[in-house]
Amino acid sequence: MVLATASQQYGRVGLCGSGVPRNGAWDLRKNELKPWRNQQWVIPPQTNAAFVSRMGEVLDVYTRPYDPKRPMACMDETSKQLVGEARLPIPSRRGYLQRHDDEYVRSGVSNFFTLFEPLRTRR
Repeated sequence: MVLATASQQYGRVGLCGSGVPRNGAWDLRKNELKPWRNQQWVIPPQTNAAFVSRMGEVLDVYTRPYDPKRPMACMDETSKQLVGEARLPIPSRRGYLQRHDDEYVRSGVSNFFTLFEPLRTRR
C-alpha cells in the first residue's frame, strides 16, 4: 500500500506522482523575486561622526527600563483620503451581491495622530 503525502492529497505545491514539480520550478521561486521592494535606512556621511554619536543616544532611549515617573511616549502619524459614493449602491437580492460603482467622490484628507507608551503597550 502506497500512502500519499499531505501535499499530494490536498493539492499544495509539491511533487506529483511522477516526481515532477507540479506548477513548474518558477512557481517555487516566485516569492523570492520582488524588485519593487527594498529596505531603506540612513547612511551617514563618513566624515560625520557627530551624527552617528547622536543617533546612538537616540537609540539608547528605547532600551531604558520602564519608569512610571518618566514615561516614554512615542507618536505616529498617518493621513487617509476620505471618499464617498458617487452613486448609491444597488442593494443585494436573491442570487446577487450588493453592487458598488468604482467611481467615487473625493471628500478631502484626514490626519490621524497616535501617542503611545511602547513599554506599557498602551495608547
